[in-house]
Amino acid sequence: MNKLVFKDLVVGLPSIKFNDDKVCDACARGKQVRKSFKLKYYVSTTRPLELLHVDLCGPMRITSTGGKRHVLVIVDDYSRFT
Repeated sequence: MNKLVFKDLVVGLPSIKFNDDKVCDACARGKQVRKSFKLKYYVSTTRPLELLHVDLCGPMRITSTGGKRHVLVIVDDYSRFT
């Protein structure tokens, strides 16, 4: 904002100095970034098929050799088998 005021790039913008320290609530929420999860060095499940991670993608523009346009990926948390 200070650059816009200093170089007179916006018509009608008041000639005041904007503090970089003060951010409105909407801007602060929009710039929030979620922290990454910590790595797990152990398996939290005790048997296969107890926890499944499922991802569905599609429709794809190009069909597969079988004529399908969607992809379903299932990963077992215990064995990491897909």
